[in-house]
Amino acid sequence: MIKIHQSQLRVLNQEFLIASHNSFGRWLDHYVGEFGKDWGRTYNLSPLDSDYGCSWWFRDPKMATLTLLRWS
Repeated sequence: MIKIHQSQLRVLNQEFLIASHNSFGRWLDHYVGEFGKDWGRTYNLSPLDSDYGCSWWFRDPKMATLTLLRWS
């Protein structure tokens, strides 16, 4: 399983975060697969941790690479 942190996805760190987040989820559903099975989302709510914020996990490493290429 591969994990991608929100800081790695430049498009999602713009001012239009909410709109992109909605399109991002739809894109993942369409290209990666089923939420909770092929990909998922986790949250670290501890601001002192280096991975504070949202991360996405991917069962297939190729789909994680595709996601990074499309959304970075």
